[in-house]
Amino acid sequence: MIAGSMKTALSPLGLVEIALPTVVMTPKADLRVRGARGVAVPFEDYTGVFHVDVILSEGAGAGTRS
Repeated sequence: MIAGSMKTALSPLGLVEIALPTVVMTPKADLRVRGARGVAVPFEDYTGVFHVDVILSEGAGAGTRS
């Protein structure tokens, strides 16, 4: 749902593609994508705190994880 809304919002900027989400369940996760920028949005509910990381990259193959 988040990705679909982002795709719609960013579509005036040109072609926007989305990838399948990656779920990492560990207290010290660190996800990096070469040549990309991102933001971690913290949330809290009755189970505790969690983050949704939104990572933006440009160009073909830019989504390669390191």
